[in-house]
Amino acid sequence: MKEHDVVKLKEANEKLGIKTSNLGTIVAVHVPCKVFTVEFFDDYHNTIPDSLYTEYTINQLELVWSYGDAPKEVYCPLVDVMIESVDCVETRDIADDHFIDSTLLARFKRKPNWQELCKSCEWHNFN
Repeated sequence: MKEHDVVKLKEANEKLGIKTSNLGTIVAVHVPCKVFTVEFFDDYHNTIPDSLYTEYTINQLELVWSYGDAPKEVYCPLVDVMIESVDCVETRDIADDHFIDSTLLARFKRKPNWQELCKSCEWHNFN
């Protein structure tokens, strides 16, 4: 496991409020690849603050998605061209109402049903 990989706990941590379904991103690697700092997110995609002050061992974590597996570009039905995957993730988060849509570039909002198109895209749930 490495920085930016997406992980989840093998067993819930009730003290911190982290369920096995909560995903987290490795933000720091300590003791070469054996201890990690992870930013976990609740069901509403908010950071679970105490998760950042806890170290997790490789035995406590399960790899969900490796950062190196991400495509560099994906097809976006909002603009009908390939876009960088980071733009896809940002657009998805706005379509899901995690951020206000005034921060989204106008080109992604030209189609009247842009949020529904985004939510129905094959890339909508990739991390």
